[in-house]
Amino acid sequence: MWRHNPPHAETIKRVQDGMIGEIMHMRTYRMEPGIRLIQRRSGENELAHQIRNYHSFTWTNGGFFLDWCIHNVDILCWAKNDWPESAIGMGGRTTADIPGQVFDHQHVEYFFKDGISLNGYARHMAGTPCFYTDYILGTKGMAVVLGGFKIMKNCSFNSSNETVWAYKGPTPNPYQAEHQLLIDAIRNDKPYNEGYRAAQAALAGIMGRMAFETGRQIQSQAAHDLQTKLFPGIDEITWDTKPPVEPDSNGRYPYAIPGKTVIE
Repeated sequence: MWRHNPPHAETIKRVQDGMIGEIMHMRTYRMEPGIRLIQRRSGENELAHQIRNYHSFTWTNGGFFLDWCIHNVDILCWAKNDWPESAIGMGGRTTADIPGQVFDHQHVEYFFKDGISLNGYARHMAGTPCFYTDYILGTKGMAVVLGGFKIMKNCSFNSSNETVWAYKGPTPNPYQAEHQLLIDAIRNDKPYNEGYRAAQAALAGIMGRMAFETGRQIQSQAAHDLQTKLFPGIDEITWDTKPPVEPDSNGRYPYAIPGKTVIE
């Protein structure tokens, strides 16, 4: 939906028009104060419990980075007008006592074919503050995409960094704007297909997850060719189906361990 948000579009347009010069580096932050655990209902089986706690399991949401940070990565790739070729990363579970599989902190560095990199930082830990924004650093300045929608004179964060442009236009609901375009296309029989860039954004997110779960550098082609199925047979699922992961006797679920986990 951010692709249909006027503040995003206007900021990205100025970046692509050269207002900050050549892009040298990009970084994004998706810091959240924890994921709420939904308690098991009386008589609820394991499959239903995991579906209701979909933020906590890789097979239900692809992991926190793919689920939440895909928006940030997509926007910065839009600004770059390119998709990353490889990624390295790190992450883990410091709150391993909370049931689930997903890491509670992740860092992914993406590399583009021209050598420019994108650093993505994600975290969800109870008691920590929320920080959700994107920065694009150029040879002539810096763009603050989310959390400001402005162009700064240089790349520093000190008080003397002058704002040379800031978005002052309308801020409609981006979800509504997105659906208005789709509904208009349906009613007026117009082509409307965002499948390619949506798939590319998902691929970038999967590549990032593979990087920090394995501790290895992952190429985009390797992520594209991945044959792993997070839930084999999901097309035939019923409420009596066993989920692909189940808790041990201590109520803990299996999760990735960098350096040991292999994804093929």
